[in-house]
Amino acid sequence: MTSTLLHLLKEGLPRHWSSRLLVAVLAVLAAAPGSAQRRVERVEVSEARAEPWPAEVVEAFATLPVQDRGRVKPLSTVAGFRMLNTNGRRKHVIPEGSGLPTEGEELSPTRWYLDAMLFPEQARTYELFLVDDNAVLEAIGVRIEGRKRRDRYSYDQLIPGRARMEEQASQALAKEPAERSRVEAQLIALRENLIQYELLERTLSSLLARLPEEGLRRVLG
Repeated sequence: MTSTLLHLLKEGLPRHWSSRLLVAVLAVLAAAPGSAQRRVERVEVSEARAEPWPAEVVEAFATLPVQDRGRVKPLSTVAGFRMLNTNGRRKHVIPEGSGLPTEGEELSPTRWYLDAMLFPEQARTYELFLVDDNAVLEAIGVRIEGRKRRDRYSYDQLIPGRARMEEQASQALAKEPAERSRVEAQLIALRENLIQYELLERTLSSLLARLPEEGLRRVLG
């Protein structure tokens, strides 16, 4: 519809179109979901990654064997499933205008894991916690203006509601799954993703000694 309207504006509108109708169409387009980009919030961290991860570091980290649910898998596989569960997709782009040195970079699951391990303050600003219904945020007392009903949030944005989340989750978990509301089920899932992320930060630090020192020095300076 947008391209058709632009063509009409360029070539000239049919005579039977009134100026009022044109104004109405433009108003509808302006109010349409996704017609305006969401404002990117600048983030400030005490230590940010200065450049992309070297390929040899990513490769070495991706192939590390880890145990997951009784099976040994490459870390990249585990990271992929974890990012999919958290983000709804297996990638995250650091937005332009965020103020981070590598803004615009597309992160794979393995690169996300590396950031969570070595640059946790930066990784906590990544908006990759998918919330299907913002009623979940209302339930935990978190209010962020200008967001869609289904949107993504960072760990830092969600953590102010963590105490209330635990209270709400405790009540929801006391019910049978079939008795839980849609919002309660989503709240439990979000809580689990936050817990898994916190475990990720704590446990990955033990793998640091197994990565190539030269590649790490290039990133850490």
